[in-house]
Amino acid sequence: NGQNTQNATFTATHMIVSDTNGVLGKHSLGTAGQVLISKGNNGAPEWKDIKEASGVISETELKKGTTEIEVNQGKEEDIPGLTYTIKVTKGKEKIIMFNIVGYAAPNSDRGTQGVFELFQNGTKISSAYAAGVDSNGLVRVPIPATLMTNATLKAEKEDTIYTFKVRYKSWYGTSKINVDASKIYTGSTPEDNEALLSKMLITIYNVK
Repeated sequence: NGQNTQNATFTATHMIVSDTNGVLGKHSLGTAGQVLISKGNNGAPEWKDIKEASGVISETELKKGTTEIEVNQGKEEDIPGLTYTIKVTKGKEKIIMFNIVGYAAPNSDRGTQGVFELFQNGTKISSAYAAGVDSNGLVRVPIPATLMTNATLKAEKEDTIYTFKVRYKSWYGTSKINVDASKIYTGSTPEDNEALLSKMLITIYNVK
């Protein structure tokens, strides 16, 4: 009954806890897969899903480009397949990290250049340069872009939705994005169909 600190007995399926006055009681068992998180001196420990614990990786996801697109000089287009949305619940804070690889294959022997851009809720937060050239007898060689960045996601007053999109902007020439290399380049095989796809690796860490 939580009143007798000397003779209290519980079955082996319960956890015994003590309050600041030394009064014993039973703590809930949580649900399968949860871990017990300490609150220090601020209160009793609580059960949480491990992906909600602070300081751990709560989620990873790999996004791959899908449909091939052509981006003309001066134009900017969303890259099919490279969109990610996350909801941060009220009171939580997360860090999201991106590792993005993109290829811009030139549509002619004149070459091309431009940037892969990352947008957060419609605002550009980072970019990386890409180009496509003819080189040493090789035709229409795409030079990859690698975009690595991170952002802090907060939900102070209410649950907050964050949407991230990768876009490509052509500075010069016409660029092809999400090219199926196995259909274009001499020497490639059907297994090379992802060789020139744009990809986005996402890793999310809990802050609190």
